[in-house]
Amino acid sequence: MLLHEIDSRSAGLLRRAAPEADVHEGDGLAALPPAAEGRALVLIDPPYTGKQEWTDAARALERIRGVPSALWYPIKALTRPRALIAELARLGVHGIAVELHWTPLRLRRERLNGAGLILAAAPKEAVASISAALPELGALLQTHGEWGAAQIGF
Repeated sequence: MLLHEIDSRSAGLLRRAAPEADVHEGDGLAALPPAAEGRALVLIDPPYTGKQEWTDAARALERIRGVPSALWYPIKALTRPRALIAELARLGVHGIAVELHWTPLRLRRERLNGAGLILAAAPKEAVASISAALPELGALLQTHGEWGAAQIGF
């Protein structure tokens, strides 16, 4: 397992938590595509501290098109996630987004209301397994007595 972590403290925690992993301290997006070569799966989990990181994540998936990849993203509202999916489609990256909303978006909280995972070049069985787990996760994470899930193909 090869891990990239830009934050030195977090990189140290990863080294202790996963001693079998090769942890590189640095920008994982900048390490692509060479870091993706020969990998069974590439997981991309940007901090999303700025709007540009959404575009950077889409371009990273474009650079490793054809490599099984998972891109995590937060859901506070749907504007940026939908723009990310549209950008991926525009770049010719195809896959499926699986989302779990544990707080109804109509409540307009400024906190994390859900999360999504974009799967590109992933086996259909992986998508089915993740989707099958959503009812259990939704029931556990719901904050206002309801939860929702979505699958979006692109």
